[in-house]
Amino acid sequence: MKCINLILAFMMLLTASAYAVTDLGVHGKTYQIEENDFYDWLMSEISKKQHLVKGFGKDELSKKLGQAMKLEGLNVSDCTENSTRLVDPTYVLERNITDASENILYSKGTTVNPLDYFNLQRNYMFLDVDNNEHLKVYFSKVKANPKHPIQPIAVNGDLQVFFDLSQKNGVNVPAGKANEGMLKKFNLSCAPSLISQEGKMVRVQSFRTEKVKK
Repeated sequence: MKCINLILAFMMLLTASAYAVTDLGVHGKTYQIEENDFYDWLMSEISKKQHLVKGFGKDELSKKLGQAMKLEGLNVSDCTENSTRLVDPTYVLERNITDASENILYSKGTTVNPLDYFNLQRNYMFLDVDNNEHLKVYFSKVKANPKHPIQPIAVNGDLQVFFDLSQKNGVNVPAGKANEGMLKKFNLSCAPSLISQEGKMVRVQSFRTEKVKK
């Protein structure tokens, strides 16, 4: 089982890295790739080692990957009204922040606003990726302003099905998985909700939707 988990973690890391690549175009002379396809090589190596793990094969791997792409149980309700509010992201340090030499940079109890140190590079939409009404809101916002990226964050649903649907709609952005910490940090109580930066505050825009499932 440790072997399976290691392979899964490695493949998920490769997948996440691939999603983050930006097409920079073609510059200068190009050459045909002579190396073996990495996926084919990896699957070949897995096939050679599968006898070491009882009951392991491509079907098992596919099943494990499918399970990893599903998210359930955050219990985020549908938004019942359109609303916009500002959330102060300031928090109090629960421990000292030190440098490599253990010198204290920021003491426990210090009040910190992360937006004093960096800006959000994109907006974030929390949504149930299995809910048609949530998907309509997400795709409408993406198409309304295609130059300003929106990162989808799933509070429920099948991320692989969502990504396949996104590609059909011309959007090549996979959804991340939400967790309780994110919901608490942004004070989110319903979805779909769009997170963006407004000065040193976080703007939370919620959209009313009907409870319609696929």
